[in-house]
Formats: sequence, C-alpha cells, structure tokens
Amino acid sequence: MKSRVAVVYGGTSSEALVSEMSAKQIITHMPSGYKAKLIEYTPCIDQDLSAFAPDVVYPAMHGVPGEDGSFQGFLETLGIPYVGSSVAASAIAIDKYLSKIIYRSLGLQTPEGWVIRSSDQRFGAYKKLSRMVFKPLNQGSAIGVKIMDTNMAEKEFESRLRPFLLEEWIQGREITAGILEINGVAVNLPIVETITPPGTFNSYDLKYRSDKKSRLIPAPLEEPMQDLVHRAALAAHLGLGCRDFSRTDFIVTDDQAYILETNTLPGMTEFSSYPAAARIFGLEFGELLDQLISNALQRVVN
Repeated sequence: MKSRVAVVYGGTSSEALVSEMSAKQIITHMPSGYKAKLIEYTPCIDQDLSAFAPDVVYPAMHGVPGEDGSFQGFLETLGIPYVGSSVAASAIAIDKYLSKIIYRSLGLQTPEGWVIRSSDQRFGAYKKLSRMVFKPLNQGSAIGVKIMDTNMAEKEFESRLRPFLLEEWIQGREITAGILEINGVAVNLPIVETITPPGTFNSYDLKYRSDKKSRLIPAPLEEPMQDLVHRAALAAHLGLGCRDFSRTDFIVTDDQAYILETNTLPGMTEFSSYPAAARIFGLEFGELLDQLISNALQRVVN
C-alpha cells in the first residue's frame, strides 16, 4: 500500500509564490511509490488534511507560518509526521539574530548584527559601518534585503516599521552548503557558488526571475576553505538542532567563511541550489524526496 504524502504549500508569507513553485516541483518528481496530493495552506487546512489522511506531510512552505515552527507544532498536535526540522529548531533557525547567537556559541564566524526595534536605536550601531545590510528578522528568498552605504541609510531606517536586522556588509563570494541526513547521519552535499552581475547580490529577482546569474557546483574553493565551509554547515545544522536537511548560506572571503543564515526547508524550485547540489552528489530529485520522506516515516517506526 502506497504511503500518502500531503505536500502543503502557500500561506500568508511573502514567499508563498516560491512555496508554490517548490510544491509543484515536488509533486512532479514524487516517486511512484507514494500517493501525493498538493494541499494549499488555508484556514481549512485541518479539514483538508483530515480528508486526505496523509501518512506524512511535506511542508513545502517558506517563511511564516510554515518555516517558523507554527505549522510543525500544528502537525505535532494532530500526530502527523512531517519532513524537516522540529518546532524548536524551526523557530530558532528562522530568527536571524537568534541564529547568530547560536553560531557564535559554536565558534562559527558570522557578520556583526544588531536588532533595531525602534527609531531611537537607529543612531550608533549603523554609524560604525561604512556599508550595511538591512534584513527582515524572519524571511528568506532575500525578500526585503537591501545593501547600502551609510549616507543612504537614514531614509531606509525611517521606512522600516517593524524590527529588523542591521548587519555589517562583508564583500566576498556567495556560497551555500547543504546537509542531508542519510540513515541517521548528516552528510555534506557539494558546495554551491552563485555568481551575479557586478554590484548585485543573489536577490529575489535574481533567484527566481532572471537568467543573469550563474551557478558553480561544486564551488571552486581551495581545499582548506572547502573543508571550513563543510564543517561550518554541519556544525550549524547540528547546533541549531536541524533535522532531515538544511542549507546554510555564507559569504566567503580569502581566509574566512561567514554564516548568513540556515534554511530548514530549502527551496525545491527548478532554480533552487539544494536539489541541484543533491544531483551532483548522486541523488536525482525523486531519490532525494524518497530519502526525506523515508526519514520522516522512520521516526514513526522508532
């Protein structure tokens, strides 16, 4: 009898469109040994899941509430196993500032950063920097990320109504490193480097709407730097308590690898680096899905 897999997508996040793109790719490549159904995250999600009665849920969701532990907690309450990290690990990893605290406790390098909660905090921290990065505290896909010089920052501060992360800008190469758990062991996937046009970064438009970037897999890093990135990605995965898989993003300079964030539900779109790295590792998309779903189902057995 085929295991029933509910692939849940959408929600209220600004990343809902990316979520739908991931979900459709997952359904397209789902191995024949599973009976899968696309289910949109709506106020009727409990009824829709009950009607399908899945053996496991694949949360193909990005941002809140699919990646911050909220949906995971809902599934825990229903007693439905799911792919990906637990409630606690999801909640920690999506918070970029809290993650920084964990990274530093593990001895990992990460850019300096400050949470700015009100206009009276805008002075001081940013004046230490010649160039800075503005980031939402809990969004991915580079949505809402801006890089600017200090003399342009005042207007940006005034326009931010919600707390945000202010981070020092570090010039370097954009690198991402995936982790996949196989038979209970977390293993490194090939490192990916994304190359964008001069003066740009891997923004939302370049991630999903542009052919003006290129990707190198494996990234052409010297062996010592490759080892450093692999060790840091693995340490971040384990230190945050991630499960099944993760993807950690870095800025790499000549002699250091700075962690930007760890994603607990890596994108699975046709443009995403995680399935591309898995393919170079030796796993086609369907085989990758089989591994992830098997991990979730095995937790029920155990």
